[in-house]
Amino acid sequence: MAFDYALEINKTLEVGTVKTELTFNGKGEQLKSVSEDSATGNKLVSEKITNEEAGAQAQAVAADAALTLNGSGVVGGVITNETEKNVTINSAGDDTGVKFVIVGTDAAGNALSETVTGANAGTVKSTAVFKTITSVTAQGDPAAEVSVGDPTYKLKTTETFKETVGGTEVTSTRESLMEYSEDDKVIKGEQTLNGEKTEYGAENADGSSNIKAVTMDKTSLTELSDTAGVVKVFDDVASDAKVYSKTATIGEGIESISYFDDDGIPLGSEDTTTQKFGDTTYTNTNYLDADGNIIGSSGGDGTNTYESFKAVNKDGVAAAADVADGGILTLTGATGGVVTHAVAQMVTIHSAGNDSEISFIVVGTDAEGADLTEEVVGSNAGTATSAGSFKTIKSITAKGDPVGKVSVGDGTTKETGLETSKVGDDTEARSFEYVYNSDGTLKSGSDTQGKLGSDNAVVGEKVTYGAQNLDGSWAIDKVELDASLLGDALNADNLAKALNLGGVPSALVAASGATYSEVETYEGGGGQTTYLDANGVTLGTAYSYVDTEGGYKNITFEDANGNYVGSTSSDADGRVSWDKTTRDADGNVTAEEGLYSEGDGGEAYSYS
Repeated sequence: MAFDYALEINKTLEVGTVKTELTFNGKGEQLKSVSEDSATGNKLVSEKITNEEAGAQAQAVAADAALTLNGSGVVGGVITNETEKNVTINSAGDDTGVKFVIVGTDAAGNALSETVTGANAGTVKSTAVFKTITSVTAQGDPAAEVSVGDPTYKLKTTETFKETVGGTEVTSTRESLMEYSEDDKVIKGEQTLNGEKTEYGAENADGSSNIKAVTMDKTSLTELSDTAGVVKVFDDVASDAKVYSKTATIGEGIESISYFDDDGIPLGSEDTTTQKFGDTTYTNTNYLDADGNIIGSSGGDGTNTYESFKAVNKDGVAAAADVADGGILTLTGATGGVVTHAVAQMVTIHSAGNDSEISFIVVGTDAEGADLTEEVVGSNAGTATSAGSFKTIKSITAKGDPVGKVSVGDGTTKETGLETSKVGDDTEARSFEYVYNSDGTLKSGSDTQGKLGSDNAVVGEKVTYGAQNLDGSWAIDKVELDASLLGDALNADNLAKALNLGGVPSALVAASGATYSEVETYEGGGGQTTYLDANGVTLGTAYSYVDTEGGYKNITFEDANGNYVGSTSSDADGRVSWDKTTRDADGNVTAEEGLYSEGDGGEAYSYS
């Protein structure tokens, strides 16, 4: 123990049911405190551990002799710091006539030395900061013991407290060991609470905590025998991976399950709320990733169910691979060495290890084609996202040495879901899959509504969407009916009768193979007929209107894109008309033809 800690002063304070015992050193610095509440049994023990002897324990030093480096921070006879630090030399006597020569290296490994004048029963600090110290030598004859350290310190705390969890009182223990700089900023440390250990790095510039890793002691966990549900929700979990869980009741009707991998690293969690109203029980489960972000939900009431999950694309630009120090990532899906997106996307870099101390240089172009370069700081077993959006990516280079495998996503997010509702003996259902760009616009997707099949697939009508339109609306690429629901194909006579004189417009007739129809009749007359090809793809629709009192009938035809392609009408007085409109692939009108007749020998004309 260094000279100025030889004297300890103890003081006891009592406030209500809380008794606190304090211990100070000769400088008046608080070394330890023990607080205990006799009413609750809660206890907090805090101890300050200085690094005044981290380089050399207090020792007698002969004239012009080197100190023996034997502190806790010495490795192979050399004081080795994780980061650069000042050096403190503590003198028990009056060493103002003695100098001390410090020899070592800086952070870059360059030779570094400094000579400092000793203190009078006190401490002196070097101006330079050292990464390593190979020797500290006295120039003169120190008056008493001398020790060598640095101005940082550790704070060790143990807190025992009672809390109520799910209506049950439990005793929890929180232990921490944090290292602080001279100006009381966190350098590093760890905290353990009920088996969960959180490791911290140097605090962020804004003073917030810099969490490096969170792990759980597996002795407090339960290994899952069936991991299918976890694999479905958390896309990073392999089907053959070992998964562990911990269940906690966090309130009335609320249960939380946390999941961990074989190393005790969190995978994510699920929180389930159960409520009962009358004879109906409602459940809702939210799924969260390891960072606490909601990635899905599911639930139901016994009759209706729903589930929806989101997954970020993680390898659309570069597949997971080991990357060398300063290495260039291999781009997948590149043409001529360049990845090109349909729209500009943010870049997501996924690290399997702790890459928070390095960065990645992304080079490409923006949405306007201008050159764009961004340095993205890596993540700790997570995802780092670029601030800018890249239309093309030409290269991604590691600035440093990645700890584990690295992959790069294309910025898109996929959302999938299933909704069901029991109706009699059937189960009506809807399934969907949407892919969103990094700016939230739709890239592609599909939505199927019908009945739930035996394989949990929805059998019915499927709408497929393309890229979102500029006005924000969703562009329908095609509508198709499951082939099992098509029934019998229409014959030529059926198609001709549908339009009386003119027949069904060619746009609504399959170019090859049979044509099918799906008929919906409206109450009061009229209806809707959808025409489909043999694959169930919608070709167009006929909308019919019937005035039963006046004897008027009308049918209007639209192609698959909703464009007008013809109509026919008739009334009780014998008047009839029909017309056809032909369009090209872009929907432009290329030809028109039609006929009108008063009937019974009256006026009649046609046009084309």
